[in-house]
Amino acid sequence: MAMLTNAGKNATDPFHLTVNARVEQVLESHFLSNMNLLSVHSPEIYRAVVDYRGPRGQSWDVVIKEGQFQDIRVWLSDGRQVEMKEQQILAQLVRDAREMSETTISLVVGVGIGHVLLWIYDKTRRPHRELKTLKVPVFVMEPDISQFIVFLHIHDLRDLILSGRVLFFVGENARGQMMDYYRVSTNRYPNLILHEINVEKTFVSDIIKQVETQFHAQHKVEVVERYTMLRDFYQSRPVEAWRDIFSEKRNRPLRVMGMTSIHTSFLQYCMRDLLKGFRDIGCETDCLIEPDELAGLTNLHVLEKLEAFKPDFLVLLDHFRWENPIVPEGVPLVSWIQDLLSNVREPSDNRLGPWDVVCSFSQSWIKEGHFENNPMFNGRTTHFLPISANVDIYRPLPEANQDIDVLYVSHVTPPEKRLCHIQQGTGLEKLEYAERVVLEKLSWQVSDLEAFYQKIYGVVEAFPLGRHHEILKDPKQREAFKDQMIALTGVKDRDAIHQLLIGDPVPSRVTIHMNTNNKIKPMRYLAEKGVAVKTFGNNWNLVPGMAQAAQGPAQNGEPLNALINRSKICINNSSGTTFHMWALEVMAAGGFLLTRRIAPELDNTRLTDYFEEGSEVVFFDDEKDLLEKVNYYLEHEQERKEIAQRVCEKVRAHHSYANCAQRIIELTTDEVHAISDDWQTELTSS
Repeated sequence: MAMLTNAGKNATDPFHLTVNARVEQVLESHFLSNMNLLSVHSPEIYRAVVDYRGPRGQSWDVVIKEGQFQDIRVWLSDGRQVEMKEQQILAQLVRDAREMSETTISLVVGVGIGHVLLWIYDKTRRPHRELKTLKVPVFVMEPDISQFIVFLHIHDLRDLILSGRVLFFVGENARGQMMDYYRVSTNRYPNLILHEINVEKTFVSDIIKQVETQFHAQHKVEVVERYTMLRDFYQSRPVEAWRDIFSEKRNRPLRVMGMTSIHTSFLQYCMRDLLKGFRDIGCETDCLIEPDELAGLTNLHVLEKLEAFKPDFLVLLDHFRWENPIVPEGVPLVSWIQDLLSNVREPSDNRLGPWDVVCSFSQSWIKEGHFENNPMFNGRTTHFLPISANVDIYRPLPEANQDIDVLYVSHVTPPEKRLCHIQQGTGLEKLEYAERVVLEKLSWQVSDLEAFYQKIYGVVEAFPLGRHHEILKDPKQREAFKDQMIALTGVKDRDAIHQLLIGDPVPSRVTIHMNTNNKIKPMRYLAEKGVAVKTFGNNWNLVPGMAQAAQGPAQNGEPLNALINRSKICINNSSGTTFHMWALEVMAAGGFLLTRRIAPELDNTRLTDYFEEGSEVVFFDDEKDLLEKVNYYLEHEQERKEIAQRVCEKVRAHHSYANCAQRIIELTTDEVHAISDDWQTELTSS
């Protein structure tokens, strides 16, 4: 294996270097550690380094000076020089920063000493605040293995290698490896190409030209061809043929395609369960989803899947056709809205078409006019479609031992995203985007923002359960809350106040803190009163007083079903709706559900519209009421089990995803049968 060694130490190795003993020990430690990791996580790269046989006697003179960026110079015995001075690094990074964002996909040609790569890696570490699993790939092409070997010595790359998102193309065929990678339709292209200062510019320009001509141009042509073919396929189908497909006359199963993302846990699992419901009633299904965390649903990949499956209709969760313009207009599409995201709330120039069916899981959203008053919906009816339970996964396990008294499953936001710095007596670790905007607008320093939060902290901490939801839901209460905070803090700018207290479209630090408190307070109250509560989800171990209760994340599906069956009481403490997916999963699994009461006018979908209070579901009002009912139902086992069994039978009979899938087919059938005989002309003109 080619490793840098001190001069004369190992005459059989291709390299030797001139450094002092301490530096040599550090470099060798880095190299061996990096190679061990590559052998497991990138065996092709590991083998390329192991098999490398460079010029014998080639020497390297490495000079390292400590600083913010190491000043490293490497000279080869043949006169070539690799030099990366701190000033040069900083200048290049400043230039690149103007073109880069946290989601920029970069290709680094020539790894050099590695500072540019490591800076890019760090900048793209957390590309999205909400989508925790989203990874931005970083591509590195290094034809010179000897240069790559030097890079492996200089840096400890453990974090970078284990991330799985830095892809190396190394050796004489590095360009060919990279081009083979880009031929896969789900693999994303770089939108920024950088190069180290020692790489020939003509070499880089050749790479750019090849990526643009061989892939961007070819894929654009293929996308147009496939889209045209699919559009013609759907629009050439006569209206009577469409009506036959959505009727008892059809001679084959309906083909249903779902479209979701691996980066959204809730929507991903909901789509999984919904497609299972379609299969349970005899449909054929397929799902458009990224194959891994680095891949993307590129236009070409979407069209390939559509062409292969040719669905009779598509189903999206929380999104619309206009957000996926590559989907041909002539195929029916169902949008099931389960969250009021900005794409729903904000008026848009886009319009729903004749083949678009919209459903909402919340009755109150429909009544409040979130759809009817938005011109995007073009006067179309929004249908109520409540969430369901996967009754195959969530089911009673008669032999389960109920060793958990009280179970609560929900993530809590980490302290640095909330107002916990006030409790801890520290400063803000990292500002959010909206906070930086407010600081600039008000000409504040960070200390001014910290003082603002200090003033409102006591008010927010004293809020009773559900108060934050009242503020977010009721415009009058929201404005009253702003007025109260203006009077308290002296900040008169209402837009700045809104961004700091509420946030739009991204929830503010204050909103996140209030929402998290709503989860923490009742569980901590139970724990302080001696109840053996178990909390599952991220970051509970960071909540003061909850170390014994914190159990870490719970895996969705069968493991979660097992937890429900092990629990005597399961708590539902959703902020906005009592008819929550977790509530249905608990009931379908035969668990006893204890739910926080939400005022009817603030409850997005009410459990009491479907289940009888007392005999099927039990509510608590506040922490004291929760404790009393927990103690009561722990003592009255038979009553608890009778309620759980009664509601379990009802959920499994009427609230399965098979029922939900059947309702979607009925709604889509109504739309298809109501379509004009001249729908092709109308669709083309629209």
